[in-house]
Amino acid sequence: MLGILNFLMKYADDFNLLVPENSDVPVEDEMKQIISWSKSNKLSINLAKCKELVFWRPGLKSKFMPSLLPNVLRVTCCKLLGIFVDFCQQVDQVVKVCSQRYYLLQQMRKQGLDAGCLQVVLQSIVISKVLYALPAWDGYVSRENISRIDKMLQKARRYGFTSTLHCFEELLEQADDKLFSGTVCSNHCLHHLLQPDIDRCTFGPS
Repeated sequence: MLGILNFLMKYADDFNLLVPENSDVPVEDEMKQIISWSKSNKLSINLAKCKELVFWRPGLKSKFMPSLLPNVLRVTCCKLLGIFVDFCQQVDQVVKVCSQRYYLLQQMRKQGLDAGCLQVVLQSIVISKVLYALPAWDGYVSRENISRIDKMLQKARRYGFTSTLHCFEELLEQADDKLFSGTVCSNHCLHHLLQPDIDRCTFGPS
């Protein structure tokens, strides 16, 4: 059974367990319960793929760190639903993957794909990569990393894959607008975080 302050999130065949410092049930006991429940229900947990990430204040002495979990690797960075918790690494990944996909677009053009189709594919495999969960990590991106993303996006027009010059700020505004417009709907999972009358507010010049 989960401790009062602990939180278990399940996504298809993946799960995340959050255990705060002041939890009434330590992470070791929670993991034992999860493994035991899985075995009882004829499910298997691949501990080789399990990772432990500890958040701590800078300068914290190692003696205050929790004990290592058996057969679970402790890491300093990990992915959560496709997003690196280390946001510098997230930018590295986005720039690397998108740059590799430019090569794919070049090969498609060589095979005769026209300009209109190239723009559609660019949107599908490059722009969508930058937009993925963008409101969740954009606030942690330095100006230097924003510049890196902008330079990567500028190559799309320079290479002739699009006539539009995309930039990080434009994509961020697009992602934020989409998130907010969805959140004001009462059936959205984030709707309860808004102020009570926010969905009845009007926005724009008074």
